[in-house]
Amino acid sequence: MISLYQLTFEEKWLKRAESLADHIIDKFWDSENGGFYFTDIGHEALITRTKDYFDNATPSGNSVAADVLVRLGALLERTDLSEKAVRLFASTGALLAQYPSGFGRLLEAIDFHLGPSKEVAVIVAGKEGHSFITAYRKRFLPRTVIAAGESGTIALLRDRTAIGGKSTAYVCENMTCLRPVTSVAEFENLIS
Repeated sequence: MISLYQLTFEEKWLKRAESLADHIIDKFWDSENGGFYFTDIGHEALITRTKDYFDNATPSGNSVAADVLVRLGALLERTDLSEKAVRLFASTGALLAQYPSGFGRLLEAIDFHLGPSKEVAVIVAGKEGHSFITAYRKRFLPRTVIAAGESGTIALLRDRTAIGGKSTAYVCENMTCLRPVTSVAEFENLIS
């Protein structure tokens, strides 16, 4: 859902991702040891509720969940999501130290969390807003999240405005923003 949001910038996808994150925390989270179980809390009684941590040909559910939690936490400014990811990281510490090659996707989430990571907010005012998004998409920026649209309900866009009626980009690091820019060339310098 985060990917759909960052592809379309339709707020409904971000809200859906947030709803699903809250759901998996409610139904699958191990509040005692951290991490996510493979079965939900309401599942029939099992001998044991397992957790999958290792990334194989497909990333584990815990790795994907950690990545989603740190990125959603940054986009929505929800520290509770980031804190869950940190607890998940801690729950894998011994395994991660012993078998780092088995945790490729989880290591990406840890890398994003430890940073430095960037948050990009593009306030779109007219067609030139798409030029900022195009410039952003031309680069490989694994430690970056982006929100685009009008200033409004998405935390990363809130309290940010279009300067002089022009599309404006805000590049932030750990929620501390640099001077906003209205030029795509200046934006490219900030994200490179």
